[in-house]
Amino acid sequence: MKQTWRFLLIPLALVLVLVGCASPEEQAAEGVRQAAAQLEESPEEPNEKIGDYSVFLPGGYTVEAGSEAPNILLEKDNDTYVLFINENEPATSRLYYDLLVSDPSKEIVEEETNELSDQFGFAAVVEHSDEQFELIVSRGGVKLSTVTDDGSIDKKLNEMMQIVHSFKSEEGSK
Repeated sequence: MKQTWRFLLIPLALVLVLVGCASPEEQAAEGVRQAAAQLEESPEEPNEKIGDYSVFLPGGYTVEAGSEAPNILLEKDNDTYVLFINENEPATSRLYYDLLVSDPSKEIVEEETNELSDQFGFAAVVEHSDEQFELIVSRGGVKLSTVTDDGSIDKKLNEMMQIVHSFKSEEGSK
């Protein structure tokens, strides 16, 4: 009986190790796809109030003391995230996306957009250096970005889109 369990556990352990070894490009492709698709779902209910705004912050995210609009700094683990809010841009704005794709200095690894009747959003991974990537998600006039070098690109993009998609101002959802 013990031999049977050993033969089942060893392949399972190998599968888990291999899944965790996805390349940054594979993580980027999966992450941007999932993040952009989130815009078609209902946003998370905000659980954090920052000045005149409310957002959902997944577990582990904190607001850096003294942060205020238009640049709110968030932290999780060893990463700092910049939440930029441009209230002059509606939820359908393509401004941040158009700026990204028109910048010849940006080497885009992966990007995906999602345009709905009431909002436009995108997720992108940009090569920052040999071992670092800039992660960007946006919905209308709200953009969140970070620079990272670890292997959690897909997870971070999903969490970042949860934050951006949940964003609300005192006047309602932006």
